Amino acid sequence: MRLPAALEPLATRDYRLVFTGAVLSNSGTWMQNMAVQWFIYQETGSAAWVGAATFAQFVPLFFAGPLGGVLADRRDRKRLLFWAQAWMMALSVVLAAVTLAGAATPELVIGLVLALGIGFAFNGPTWQAVVPHLVPSAQLTRAIALNSAQMSTARIVGPALGGLLVPVIGPGGIFALNAASYVAVLVAIALVNPPAHQPSGSESVTQQLRGGVRYALTHRVLAWLIAAVLVVSLLAAPLMALLPVYAEDVLQAGPETYGILMAAIGGGSLLGALLLGQFGDRLPTARLIGGALVLLGVATALVPVASLAPGPTLGVALTALAVLATGTFRLGAVAASNSRLQARADDAYRGRVLSLFLICFGGAFPLGALLLGNAADVVGVQPVTLLMGIGTLLGGLLVGNRLAVHDRGVPEAAPQGADDEPAPAPADEPAPAPAEEPAPGRADDEPAPARATFGGS
Repeated sequence: MRLPAALEPLATRDYRLVFTGAVLSNSGTWMQNMAVQWFIYQETGSAAWVGAATFAQFVPLFFAGPLGGVLADRRDRKRLLFWAQAWMMALSVVLAAVTLAGAATPELVIGLVLALGIGFAFNGPTWQAVVPHLVPSAQLTRAIALNSAQMSTARIVGPALGGLLVPVIGPGGIFALNAASYVAVLVAIALVNPPAHQPSGSESVTQQLRGGVRYALTHRVLAWLIAAVLVVSLLAAPLMALLPVYAEDVLQAGPETYGILMAAIGGGSLLGALLLGQFGDRLPTARLIGGALVLLGVATALVPVASLAPGPTLGVALTALAVLATGTFRLGAVAASNSRLQARADDAYRGRVLSLFLICFGGAFPLGALLLGNAADVVGVQPVTLLMGIGTLLGGLLVGNRLAVHDRGVPEAAPQGADDEPAPAPADEPAPAPAEEPAPGRADDEPAPARATFGGS
């Protein structure tokens, strides 16, 4: 029986294995994220401390993410993924042990979260470079949308289970379950057997870092796609770090309501991923990504309005609906940017370009969470969320306008300090193909990326 178009990548064995393992492991990760934020807020009563925990989780991307991107282009991707996952599993075991022993403090938990973030900085670029390309290139957009969907499913299952289990087994029990969930993805990585990856040239790490940044900046479509993700991460995504405050202080509820709100983000993201997989290839880049950013801004601004509804049940329901909408449009903006970025980046630069994507996606998020968490402590969470929505809307208008220039094929001046020509390929690397915009509505017009794989030396 033929699968629906949005699910076609699951017909490929290696993609199906990694997808299944990732759903289980990411569900455990989101349970742990929920439990960490809840533990920190219960211990400190401060939105700023919750923001600090989120900051610690993602800030390593700023420093180690570019190196992870270089290694993804230079080394055996399967081995790099396996050991990054094993590192994160070991740290989750330590986090569970100290919490169950009653020795956990906010400072210690944040320190372990920081170490987990270092593992993610090496895992993330490699995962992004590999997983969508375990399928034929014609299924690229669907593979990326499904990869986003599995993360979104984890955001539903993980926080929902966490909200139910925290009162029963406590944060320490949640941390132990997450440590066990890493087994699934480690087994999946061990079982896949794709063709060998051809590592990039023999230049130094520093030279390859510079080459990757130059390549992204001088291909202006890539730069604006990365800018779209930066808008999401700085101004919209930090809503997640504020949800404990909404659950306890605004809606006057407990961990169950927090789990509902986190699951609403996941549910919206799953909906966005499925819609993108079905219809994403039919829209030009500017309309798809700019429109998603504008609607994300509107949905974010509606969250504080919905939380003012009279009665606890109505307030929770309307807030969850607004949060669900933010998940839908955030996923649309980020996954669409990712798929268009993957289609245009030469495989020799893929890991480095995606490390820049992840720095903006994951690395800018903690900065926004830290700043906005402190602002929420000072002026209140609802005014801050309203300003987040307005800022996202304005950013969407700007990015959509710039991407529309490329949709129309109108030349645009290069960024300040960038050359007018694409960056030359480093020695021993193939010259990158020009980054051109496909005709609207036809995915097959996109340049077919090379089949990225795990193996290699």
